[in-house]
Amino acid sequence: MGDPPYWRPRPARSELDRLGAERWLLVRAGSLTAIARPVLADGRLLLVTAPDPELTRRLTVDATVTLTPCDSRGGPRPARPFDVVDPVGSSRRAEPVGATARPSPQDERTALVRYATRHRLAAGASSALATVRGLLGHPPPPPLVLEARLG
Repeated sequence: MGDPPYWRPRPARSELDRLGAERWLLVRAGSLTAIARPVLADGRLLLVTAPDPELTRRLTVDATVTLTPCDSRGGPRPARPFDVVDPVGSSRRAEPVGATARPSPQDERTALVRYATRHRLAAGASSALATVRGLLGHPPPPPLVLEARLG
């Protein structure tokens, strides 16, 4: 008889999978910061954030960014004593990861659909809010989607 499943060693998660599993990421491009929702799509990390012309301009000049797991306000993610997905790695404070990012407007639909399937309640609430704003004559601008490459 073998070991119970929770005693078996788990395969090491890649950095891409670890960042894709986070709920929020803080994107720093020089002095500019943005809070993004990460989505994994076809082995790529897509970041959905609020539209920001300054961030878009900065990324066209210099695509170097750092990605740090954070909470919804941009503060560093607190250490969690136990996590079902990664019990060893989750007890440490989240480390920043260097990456390059570029705007990817053609992936907007893919990123929003993936986010809606992952976070149904939050996506439904933001969709309802966008509908109400549109009915009142103030449609929200489309989100900014970035494609990040680690390393």
